[in-house]
Amino acid sequence: MAFFRSDRGILWGATTIFVALALLFASLVLWRAINLQQSTKANFRDQAEIVATRTADAVAVNINARFHDLAFLKNAFFAEGTGHLLPSAQVLSAFAAFQHTHPAVSAINIQDPSGDRIVWSSVKQPARPITPDKDFSPLPGYPDRFLGRVAHAQRTQAWVLTMRQRIRDNEGHVLGFIGSPFLLANLGMIHTPPELQSVVVMRPHGQVVSVWKDGRWMPPDTPLAPVDGEVVVPVPGYPWDLHVQWTAAALNHAFWQVERTRLPIFLMGLFFIAGMGTLTRRLLRRLLRLRQYQAAAVLAQQDLLRQNDPKVMYQRLVEVVVEQTEAIGAYIAVPEAGSEWLRVAAASADTPDLRQAMEQLTPSKDPAHFPYGNMVPSLAFREKTPQGPVSPGQSPAMTAVQRQQAPLSRIRSVMAYPVFLCEEREPTAVLVIESDSSRHFTQSLQRLLGQLAVTLGLALTQWRHHRELIEKDAEIQQMAFYDDLTALPNRRFLEIQMEQDMARAERHNRLLAVCMLDLDGFKPVNDTYGHEAGDEVLVALGKRLPEALRKSDFVARLGGDEFVLLVEDLADLGDLTQTLKKVEDTIAAPIRLSNGETIRIGASMGIFLYPFGDGETADQLLRWSDQALYESKAHKADREHPWVLFGEEVRKAQRTPAQHLLDAGALEVWYQPILDNRARKVVGVEALARLRDAEGKIWPPAEFLPQLRDADFFDLSKKVFAQALADLPILDAQGWSLWVSVNVDPRSVSESCITCLREMITLGAVDPSRITLEILEGSDFLEQQAALEHLLEMKTLGVRLALDDVGSAYASLLRLKDLPIDEIKLDQAFVRTLEKRPQDLHFVGATQDLASGMGVNLVVEGVETDDIFDAVTVMGAPLLQGYAIAKPLPLAELQEFLQHTPSHHRRHPTGLLGLYAAQLANHSALKKAIRQNPRLVDYMTLVDATTCPIHDDMRRLGVDDGGPLDRLHQEYHRAIAVMDALLISSPANDDWSAAERAEKALEQAIIEAFWKSKAEDGNPLSSG
Repeated sequence: MAFFRSDRGILWGATTIFVALALLFASLVLWRAINLQQSTKANFRDQAEIVATRTADAVAVNINARFHDLAFLKNAFFAEGTGHLLPSAQVLSAFAAFQHTHPAVSAINIQDPSGDRIVWSSVKQPARPITPDKDFSPLPGYPDRFLGRVAHAQRTQAWVLTMRQRIRDNEGHVLGFIGSPFLLANLGMIHTPPELQSVVVMRPHGQVVSVWKDGRWMPPDTPLAPVDGEVVVPVPGYPWDLHVQWTAAALNHAFWQVERTRLPIFLMGLFFIAGMGTLTRRLLRRLLRLRQYQAAAVLAQQDLLRQNDPKVMYQRLVEVVVEQTEAIGAYIAVPEAGSEWLRVAAASADTPDLRQAMEQLTPSKDPAHFPYGNMVPSLAFREKTPQGPVSPGQSPAMTAVQRQQAPLSRIRSVMAYPVFLCEEREPTAVLVIESDSSRHFTQSLQRLLGQLAVTLGLALTQWRHHRELIEKDAEIQQMAFYDDLTALPNRRFLEIQMEQDMARAERHNRLLAVCMLDLDGFKPVNDTYGHEAGDEVLVALGKRLPEALRKSDFVARLGGDEFVLLVEDLADLGDLTQTLKKVEDTIAAPIRLSNGETIRIGASMGIFLYPFGDGETADQLLRWSDQALYESKAHKADREHPWVLFGEEVRKAQRTPAQHLLDAGALEVWYQPILDNRARKVVGVEALARLRDAEGKIWPPAEFLPQLRDADFFDLSKKVFAQALADLPILDAQGWSLWVSVNVDPRSVSESCITCLREMITLGAVDPSRITLEILEGSDFLEQQAALEHLLEMKTLGVRLALDDVGSAYASLLRLKDLPIDEIKLDQAFVRTLEKRPQDLHFVGATQDLASGMGVNLVVEGVETDDIFDAVTVMGAPLLQGYAIAKPLPLAELQEFLQHTPSHHRRHPTGLLGLYAAQLANHSALKKAIRQNPRLVDYMTLVDATTCPIHDDMRRLGVDDGGPLDRLHQEYHRAIAVMDALLISSPANDDWSAAERAEKALEQAIIEAFWKSKAEDGNPLSSG
């Protein structure tokens, strides 16, 4: 901000006054100059009229004199009375005598009466007359006098005016003409002022007769400068006009000869007005700037005393300085504890780039650290005195910093003031003001800014005292009403809160739930990991429980592992149930200890609802809820929920139909074969659980698993594992040595689980290396440190470990490298939908690369159709499982299947989806080879699509030569060949966009052809 609107008005007013004075003075000078120019023009015209009149008379006199000479010679050349021309000798003698006294007459001739032939001449004449008779015109009032045209005489090499006079006898008969050429140079000398350019004798029709210029008469074709003005007068007795002319240059010269003496006076006056205006404006700017800073200081003082945060104080101060004054920037730097640096805590500027540059400044307290240790704020901090104003020319450090930060180059002057708290000797901060004017900081302004820094120090002192009071009061409150360990309210705070909540419940006719909560499994944590770990659990719950409740609810710690929850404003038990389930989930979530261990605990809760029952005091409500808590803990094994309402019986969990079937031994183990895609034979099976009810209906896992509880999953896994250990020897006896994989629920993995597995393997007759235990990826079990220890212990049993449903979650992928697994199973959700989403084959390929890189086996599940089987086979998937190989089968049916296993020895691809997969693999291989070394691939081979295996596959699958797929395949090979050539000529060029477009077009065409073929078969797949 430059100035307030009113201040700008004052400046504009002062400027307007001096501009008006300058314009008035200039107008006066201009008016005088116009008058001088007009008078100069008038003077030129007056002189021209005088010269024109005088010169016209002189020209007429000269011409008249020549006609008189002609009349004299006529009388001398002709015999008196007879009218006959005297003999030639006498004529020449008479002319010579005349010419001696009249040198201007250079020649004379006598013409016949027709005027067309010269009968006698004093000089030799050309064969034809010089001037035809038609070129002569008589003079007005003198019918015997004739003037000819102006011509250039070859003999004299001069411009002449031909003239003649008629000769008559005594009776008046025309005897002929006497003529003589008149040299225009003999018109006579005239005197003209130097400012008049020329005098022109001109016929009325515009023909120039002669020009007087540069002190002599010139030919009629003499070039003249452009004319600015002229005076025209007639030549007495002749049909000529005399033009006296002057040029603009001559007029301007005459004007400036006079004006030159006035110009210094005008300039001095103008400079005086401008100087007075500049001085006045500068004084006004200083006064207004000081007034701005005074207003800013008042505003800042008011703001500072109202703020309770130093950061806000700093920011408001620099914003006020920049917004309310002409400063272009301001910032406050504060020392960083234990460091040499000053950190910019707040900054404001008139442009974003300047503010950003200021925020990046790092002044140093160390003077040896150039340039940051020699910056103006650094000096102010070390010297503890105001510094500046300093300009870049005065400070090498400032110049160096400006070179590093271009936006800072606008700064021309800087002031820095240390800010002290009361009774502090070291500065708390440094206030820095920046300006783009080297004269910004006047003495008055410096004193005002010093007062502003003192005000900031007082505000900071007041804030510190206020903060100390608040901290002491908060410390007292914390000690009196809060638990030291968890920072939750304590019993004393609870009693106060309960009285208030009870009053609100009665006033609003709403329910208040008093919940006594005790942790289950907390003692083993203390016993196993120590009391420090127990404290960590309590602290973690102290943070979680308030987040699980509403803002209006309340949680307190009574001591040990006991908490009390106050859930108010309840309309019915439904509202309470939702809250309690949320609390249950919050407590059951895993807790990571500082030693890297992850533990889980539970909780038991007893609840009393107010105003039901006989409770009238807070103490009674706590006793009733404690009794309910006792009931909940007493029935921990068979309760439906971890909470019990006071006065109600414990609700025991009801067994589901699936649990009853499991209890009744209705479990059947079915096996789904797993095909080794390289050996093309079944090498293993996955043991899958099924339940058969009394009506003989088979329950698939999707139907019965949701009805099972945590304890049921371990029982289920144990029974499936036991059955598998019993069935494998039966298959061995029939010659089928297969391995088996069994699913293990992650929630069941524990020390007891591992002990049970060890016992079962020891008692069984199956080599543990033929047993694969599958762990589901989607659980959070794998994210626990304890999981790694359990898995390592399971590996000691000799079994193989597999990670099931890879791709259904992301957590395990982050720790995959740490897990001791031997096999990963791709989530079948990616495989079952390949016919609709063939692009998921990219994920299949990526998972193959991951498994290969880790050195583990990959099983692709969900191979449900022949097309999917074809595609994943082309992709090189090693182990396949799905309906395209076999459905899950009971043991008897599995034996039948193994005896008549269908042949999988076919040439792939067998269909268009397989062709699509082959193109993916082919493109990936080509791209890798070209990128590794483009010279390894022959251009001619690349550009020829018929050499590609895809071409043979297309022919075998019945794709037409020259058809759309064939053309796109050829275009793809041309694009990939061009890319190879480009990389050879320019290795830095890695733009594959053209090749990728051709590849995508080919892939899309293959898929569309595949979808079309399926639609024609009555099985549309495309989702558009």
